[in-house]
Amino acid sequence: MKYHYEAVPVLFNILLFFLMLYPFPNVYRYGCEFRKRYTDILDYAVYGILLILFCTFGYADNDFYHYEGLFKRICSTGLNVHLEPVYYWLIRNVTSNYLVWRFIVWSGTVILSLWTIKRLKLDVRIGLLIFVLFYINIISVMRGNLGIAILFFGFSFIIRPSHNRLLSFLFGCLLIFCSFFFHKSMLFSIAALSVTPFYLNRKTVKISLVIFPFLTVVTTLLLDYIIMNGLIGFDIADMNIGSSMTGYASGTMRQSNIFGKLNQMITYMPVYASLALMTKKIVFEEIDVPRYIKALFIYWYAITYVASLFFFQETSVWLFIRFIMMSYFPLCIVVGYYYSNFKMTREKRILMLLAILPICYKLFYAFYKRLVWEGYVFF
Repeated sequence: MKYHYEAVPVLFNILLFFLMLYPFPNVYRYGCEFRKRYTDILDYAVYGILLILFCTFGYADNDFYHYEGLFKRICSTGLNVHLEPVYYWLIRNVTSNYLVWRFIVWSGTVILSLWTIKRLKLDVRIGLLIFVLFYINIISVMRGNLGIAILFFGFSFIIRPSHNRLLSFLFGCLLIFCSFFFHKSMLFSIAALSVTPFYLNRKTVKISLVIFPFLTVVTTLLLDYIIMNGLIGFDIADMNIGSSMTGYASGTMRQSNIFGKLNQMITYMPVYASLALMTKKIVFEEIDVPRYIKALFIYWYAITYVASLFFFQETSVWLFIRFIMMSYFPLCIVVGYYYSNFKMTREKRILMLLAILPICYKLFYAFYKRLVWEGYVFF
């Protein structure tokens, strides 16, 4: 199916993004000294509205148009070959308007995400700014981010319970169970919670880094074996599955051009830079952070570590992307807490600038590429 990616609507995304940067100058300059000592509902409302608009009208993402094509096919044929039942049910029973459907799905994602930030006691403006800087590139892309939002909202009741610990635990477990139905990959996100009761110390980090090259080779060989046997042994009935697998692989291999590699480097540099910084602070310098922040840090470290095992082979880059996307929400909470409670430093300012770079690159490059395409100029 051929898609028409429009350039001019991307300007709306650019405008919304820069509106969300209103606390940036003060946070960049003063850090936690700019911290507000009260909960400002107005800030949550402003960010909530801007984020929902950014996600609903996510023109900068190519997937905005891919989802639209899928939506129209479901509306016209009634067949569902890709979406989870909950999203299909919304299309068939609630709305036949694509933008309304996006509004419902991504409103839930944004509201639950901001509610989790509030529950975990991050400073309002600092926490929301960090959330935008690190997560806005991801939150508007995948419908599965609703599952991630439900998962961590539920998990927040377990790691930071309310007065009734039993009810908090049961409610949290219920939400975590419900998150399973909002994306096919949620099983891995839920399973990764099993690492959060453990502690990460200096020795564990050093060992994990030493054995990483060996695990990467083993993972690559194992995945090659699985893919080769999976694709060779198909009969006619399995052809759709094989097509899907090769589609994923070829889609990621197209990123091997210079712009694709540059995009990968710019996109994931803030993730690894922030993880290195927080590992240094939490594990090696042993700064004083609550147990629930340590739990989210361990989750973030483990997911990013596993994701990185798939990065070095083109046919498995899609697995890297799936796993790395699971790490963004805990990243925002851990980094947001650090910025909210510790003085501003040079390395924190550098990290903020690194975080803003992928968003600007994505928005302005999307606008440029589509503008040139509409002008029928080769690029």
